[in-house]
Amino acid sequence: MHVPAQDRNQLRGHVKDKRVLKYLREMIRICRHSNRRWVRMEYERAWEFAVQVIYGPLPVREDFSTGDRPDSIVSRVPAGFRSQHPLREWPLRKIVKRFSREWNYNTFEYETLECAHIVLVAPGYSIPVKSRRCAACLAETLAKKKKPAASVAEVPQQKKAVSA
Repeated sequence: MHVPAQDRNQLRGHVKDKRVLKYLREMIRICRHSNRRWVRMEYERAWEFAVQVIYGPLPVREDFSTGDRPDSIVSRVPAGFRSQHPLREWPLRKIVKRFSREWNYNTFEYETLECAHIVLVAPGYSIPVKSRRCAACLAETLAKKKKPAASVAEVPQQKKAVSA
């Protein structure tokens, strides 16, 4: 097959571009292997720049999440509550159900407790357990214990004793 000279130059230029990307990827691998973090980051930036120059801007990734944000599934606790109350005060509840949700190319693991509260499992936590501490239960019990303040106007006045 005969390729015109104009097309041949474009093909050669594209091959050169591919060689640049291959070289940058190889240098990233070498820097990762030799634990040169800062140099690796510079090569990664150079590779991203070269890809944008060669291929143009990449299309925006589609959102394939199944819906809810990870923090919207978890049972709510008042702000600052976890830091005020130590972990040993939280009641221990049995785990009834385990499930996971995909969101932005990540998998989040959840557990439903016997009190119907949902807890987010820490990533990389693989020890099998049968129960967890529930901060939401403690928050509910503390909210129930609060009593309304008595009004000042309805306090009866006591008579003073008179001495002779």
